Amino acid sequence: MRLLLICAFSTLAYAADPVTSAWIRSRPAANAELRRVLPDVHEVVVEDNFVEVRSAGLSLLSLGTFQNPLTGNGGVRDLRFRIPRKPVLEDASLDSQRIGPGEMGVFLNGVPLYNRFAEASYLGRNMWHFDTLRFKDSAHPLTLGVLQDMIANGEAHSPLLGFALDGFPIYGPWAFANADGSGGLRRMRSGYRLRSMDARTRWPDGTLLTPSQYGPPVNEAFPLGTFAEDYVFAPVKGDLDASNGRFSVTPDYPQATYAYFLTTDDSNHVAFPYFLTERFRGKLPGVAAAVQANAAGRVQFTHDSLEAGKPTALNFTFPQARYLEIVHEKPLHLMAVSDDLQVFDHIHPEWKTGNFYALTHTFRRPGHSRLFAQFTRPGEPERLETFDVTVVQGSSPIAAASHPAPPLTATLLKPSRIKTGQDVPFTVELSGEPVEPYLGAWGHFVFLDHKLGNFIHAHPTDSAGAEPDPNRPHIHGVSDVAIGPPPSSVSFTTNFARAGRYKLWAQFQVAGKPVVVPFEINVADGAPALTPTQTKIPPGAIAITVDSRGFTPARVDTKAGKPLTLAVTRANTPNCGSQIVFPSLGIKRNLPLGKTTLIELPELRGELAFACGMGMYRGLIVGVAGPGGKTGLK
Repeated sequence: MRLLLICAFSTLAYAADPVTSAWIRSRPAANAELRRVLPDVHEVVVEDNFVEVRSAGLSLLSLGTFQNPLTGNGGVRDLRFRIPRKPVLEDASLDSQRIGPGEMGVFLNGVPLYNRFAEASYLGRNMWHFDTLRFKDSAHPLTLGVLQDMIANGEAHSPLLGFALDGFPIYGPWAFANADGSGGLRRMRSGYRLRSMDARTRWPDGTLLTPSQYGPPVNEAFPLGTFAEDYVFAPVKGDLDASNGRFSVTPDYPQATYAYFLTTDDSNHVAFPYFLTERFRGKLPGVAAAVQANAAGRVQFTHDSLEAGKPTALNFTFPQARYLEIVHEKPLHLMAVSDDLQVFDHIHPEWKTGNFYALTHTFRRPGHSRLFAQFTRPGEPERLETFDVTVVQGSSPIAAASHPAPPLTATLLKPSRIKTGQDVPFTVELSGEPVEPYLGAWGHFVFLDHKLGNFIHAHPTDSAGAEPDPNRPHIHGVSDVAIGPPPSSVSFTTNFARAGRYKLWAQFQVAGKPVVVPFEINVADGAPALTPTQTKIPPGAIAITVDSRGFTPARVDTKAGKPLTLAVTRANTPNCGSQIVFPSLGIKRNLPLGKTTLIELPELRGELAFACGMGMYRGLIVGVAGPGGKTGLK
C-alpha cells in the first residue's frame, strides 16, 4: 500500500509545465459540502503568471511531521496557494526573501509545507529557534510517512514533491551527481554544519546578542543541534546553497531549473535544514519597497492610501535584522495616536514572509496621527521610532462610534504634585470584572504629552505570569499561566523629563478583550537631580550604568570565587531602572534617579543574572576561571 502511495508522486506522467499538471487531484464530489472535506487538491486555476492550488489540507498520503503545523489547526481548512509559473532567481543576500512563519510551500497533494523554525523558541524570545524534528518531545514525535521509503530509494532521481511559494520545485534527497544531469545519482548533501561552541551568545553571522537574548549553554539538556542557530553554512561542504537548493537538470525540467531538496544523512535520517532554510531563492511577488524610513535606517515604513474608516495595510521592514526579539509577547508594539490625543490604539504588526511586519488597521477619523513603534533588534537595546501620517476624509460617512459601559472601573491614585526629575509612583485601583494578564503583564501604561514629543511606556512592578520553563519549546505570543488571583490594584513607577500636560492610557484585558482607560495629568518642573559624579565609586567596584537603553555593560566578566561590589549609576533621563533585581539571590535594591548605588554580592560561581524591577532591562555577570579574571563586555 505504501509503495502505491509513493507512486502518486511519480514524475513520469507530468506535462511540459509541471507546476500546472503535477498535482494529485481529489475525486469528483457529488456536492459542495462533500468536496470541502475531500483529500488532495480540489482545484488548480491556471493564470498567465500564477497557478492557484486549492485544497482542504488533507491527504491519504502521510508526510509525517512535515504536514503538521506547530500551531493552529491541522484539520479541514480552505487553503489557496498562488505559485508563480515563471519563477525568477533573486539575489541570495536580499532581506526581502526571508521565509516567514507558517506555510513556505505546498506538497503535490495540497498539504502545506511549514516553516519548522519560526514559531517555537527558547523562552519564547524569538532568538534561538528549536529544531522540533531533533528536539524530541511528546508534542512533536518524529514520523515521516511515505517520505521514509523515498529517502532509502537511491535507484532513481527522487520524485517531485511540491513547490515552494517562490515557484521553484521541491524534490526528495536523490538527484543527479552533476548539475548537467551526468555522473549517476547521489544523495544531496546540505552545506550546513554544527558550529563549534559551548555558549550561545552569538548568531552564526557573528551578531553578538544581549544577555537577555542568549540561548542556554551547550549541555546535555540542550546539545548542539537543538536550535537552528546551532548550524552555520559552509559552502564547500555540500551540494546545495544556503537556501538548500541548486540549479540543475531534473527529470521534469530537462533544460534545468533551480530546485530545493530534502536533505538526509547516510543513515537514511532527515538532516538539517530538511527542505528550505530561512530564505527563498526565488523572487517573492508583492514585496513592497520602503517609502518612509527613519534616519538611522533601523526601520522602514510603508502603507496603502490612508482613508478614515477604510482598512489599510501598514508594513514595517527592518533591514539586516534576522528577527526581532519578542518583548511582552510581541516583536513589535505600535501605538497610533491622533494629534489631539483623542484616539489611541495599541496594535501589533506580525511577521510575514518577505521579512516585514504587517497588519491591517482602520483609522477611525481623518486628520494627523503619530505612530510610535517599539522594537528590539538582535544585539541592541529597545528602540522607539516615530512616523507621522495624514488620514484623509473618505467618500463614505463614518458611523458614529458606540461607547458601551466599560467592564471595569479604574481610579488613578497619584501624588498631589508631580515633578520632573523624580520617580513618581502610580496606582490604579480596579473594580468590576476581573482583569487578566495582558501582553505578559497585569497592565500597560502609556504617557504622551500634548506636543506628542515625550512618550513613556511603563509596566507594573509585579509580574503577571510564571517564569517560562526553559526545558520546553515556547510558541511565540503564548503566555504562561498567571501568578495568583487577579489584582484589585496595579502599581507602577515612572519619571518625566519635561513638564507639561500628559495623557495617560491605562490598558488592561477583561474577558479576552483589551480595555483602555484614559486619564489627564499635569507635570511641573522639579529641582535638578543629583549628578552621578557626586558619588565616589570605590576601587575595584564594577561600574554599571542604567538608562533608557538598559544596562551598560549588559554583560560583565569577572573573576570567579570572590565577592563583588557593583556601582550601579542610574541616569537622570527617564528610564525603567528604578530597581535592580538578582532573582537567584533574592536581592532587590532601589536605584534613585541620578545617583550611584553600591551593591555587595557574595562569591560568584558561574553566572548571575540581574534585571530591572519591571523586567525590561536584563544583564549578566559571568565568573571567569583563572588568575585575575577580566571585566568588561565579552
